Amino acid sequence: MSFVKKITLVSSFSILALITVSFIFIADPSPLDLAQADNTDNVVGYAWNDNIGWISFNCTNHYQFCQNDLNVMCNVDNDCVNAGVGGICLSECSNSDYGVNVSSVNGKFSGYAWSSNVGWIDFSPNPPYPALPNNVATYNSSTGTVTGWAKIISQGDDGWIKLSGSWSNGVSINNLTFTGWGWNGNDGNSGIGWISFNCADSGAGGCSSSNYSVSININPVVTDLSKATFVHCEYPGPKKDVRAPLLRWTFTDENSEDIQKAYELVLSANQDYSSPLINTGKVINSSASQYDVSLSDGLNYDTIYYWRVRVWDNHNFASDWASSSFKTDKHAYPDIIDITANPTSPRALEDTLFSATAKTYGSSSVANNGWLFSSSDTIPTSVATSTYTAVDLGGGVIQSNTQGAGPVQFQTSGAGEVLLGVTDTDGYYCEKPLSVSSTISLPTWREVKPQ
Repeated sequence: MSFVKKITLVSSFSILALITVSFIFIADPSPLDLAQADNTDNVVGYAWNDNIGWISFNCTNHYQFCQNDLNVMCNVDNDCVNAGVGGICLSECSNSDYGVNVSSVNGKFSGYAWSSNVGWIDFSPNPPYPALPNNVATYNSSTGTVTGWAKIISQGDDGWIKLSGSWSNGVSINNLTFTGWGWNGNDGNSGIGWISFNCADSGAGGCSSSNYSVSININPVVTDLSKATFVHCEYPGPKKDVRAPLLRWTFTDENSEDIQKAYELVLSANQDYSSPLINTGKVINSSASQYDVSLSDGLNYDTIYYWRVRVWDNHNFASDWASSSFKTDKHAYPDIIDITANPTSPRALEDTLFSATAKTYGSSSVANNGWLFSSSDTIPTSVATSTYTAVDLGGGVIQSNTQGAGPVQFQTSGAGEVLLGVTDTDGYYCEKPLSVSSTISLPTWREVKPQ
């Protein structure tokens, strides 16, 4: 049976069992109920035992993921339907919020793992312990070894699990990943035996049928928040409005195999993020690392905006918020209304004059301009610029400016392109092309004396 199929089957039974257990806790509260870890505990994944099957170290292993495909995140059952995988949205943590944690301060384990066959496994059981060492499960960051004890609650004194001992391959942690074997046994040979923490310990091909492991999951981090630098009006391509920026970020995770599965972005004109213009909520099943702001989001010119992002990894662990800000440009970029050539179809080596009308926005005017010629067989010349006149179009004062260039000579016949670039007094630049097709030049002649 494949790993995904096994996990799906185990998840289904686990949820039913956990619901039953939760009712027992409600009817008869116990210290176990009060001590259960929450879904921020940092150990994730599954261990395997041939007698009891899967041991889950965190309810987030399949919390808010679709039952039929554990790679698809969900909030409600309909998310699984819309993703094309069907089935229900697993939410084991809502029934019993359990997990195992390794302290970054002293390496001690705490919390509970879960087996659908034997129930809770306590990773910080109370003494007395059945033998040395006299401590709960503890990770030594210097050696990588895990020593001490965990305990299967339902089995009482027969439930002790030793995490390392006289055998050569006890439990250890390297690069955040568990390897090795734990042992549960007793004089009556009634224990469950060896517990594998990583499929790689099962020999060659051990992970081919069930790719499982236990690891310390580090919360992801959001870095490199930035507003993409656009050339807002450069040919080729449509003119881009400065009120619709592209916002970018980077997903970073110390767990090299983890990926981004969801994000949330909030943008506001207020630094406390009150009255946000954009609040995406948790966007699930998305590895996107950018967000396209649209004009409908309502950003204005010449305004400071504050935005923040957080992300979730494939274990549903969330990052902290990362924040940044940006200021929109003062106004729109210039518009080049039209460009004309005279004559419209010049002959090669014939003088050709060009003119264009440009509009600038806000209180700006045309600062400088230049004619660019994409065909290599033209001779660019200086540009003559007339004075501008102000025209009120209802959206602020827009400047109208007519400018000309010429004469220009196309050296050969054929298609060519003239590109006009305009910069306003605020430094905003736009350009627009004009296609020109030159024809064969007239033959040259001179009068000669008859012979």
